[in-house]
Amino acid sequence: MNIDISKISALNERFLVMLSTGRDSVCMTDILCKNYDKSKMVFVYLWFYPEGCLSYRDEYIKSIEEKYGIEVKYHPHFECYQINKKAPKLSFSAQRDWLMKKYNCTRTAYGWRKGESFQRNIILKHAPGGVPLDKPINAQSDDEQYKDPQSHIYPLWNINESELERYVIENKIELSIEYQYGLRDINIYSGVYAKFLHDVFPKDFEMSCKYHPQLKREYHRVISID
Repeated sequence: MNIDISKISALNERFLVMLSTGRDSVCMTDILCKNYDKSKMVFVYLWFYPEGCLSYRDEYIKSIEEKYGIEVKYHPHFECYQINKKAPKLSFSAQRDWLMKKYNCTRTAYGWRKGESFQRNIILKHAPGGVPLDKPINAQSDDEQYKDPQSHIYPLWNINESELERYVIENKIELSIEYQYGLRDINIYSGVYAKFLHDVFPKDFEMSCKYHPQLKREYHRVISID
């Protein structure tokens, strides 16, 4: 497997590492912790459900902290307003810039890979070695997350799906429990995801309903379809 982050390792900068708790971001964390100075990285988890709502997610993040000797910072996701009207509306770039300034970071690490989408192929085509070129790229998109690529890095830039699956096995990467149920990491609980939370972690379901008022309705909607 060709995992080449030599250009990233040579940067000698301070990184903001976006840890979603999904497979790609956890593998990215593993690679960075093995190949970069951990004191120069700040790991951030952007939540839709605040700390204390999802005990299983909190426990998983704690296991990552203990495994790598790091601290994961909790911050609300910029789209929390989708499930809680009291949450402020933020943009992708506004939150990223705020976090980078808060933690004095010059670049943000994302677990993006070639082949995931047309737009990511364009981005990574102009980021050899996972580091964007100095010249602006033509992402052919008005999406804010593509407007400032020079502040990003992509440690998984050249890893395909089968290689990543092999990396998980060979490096004994513990994935979040959602994967055991045929699901991936979950941001907003709806549909079968709401049923998963209700059935597997009922206490977490009740706690989350206090923050996400429509969660019970979503659960009853999906079981009525079944």
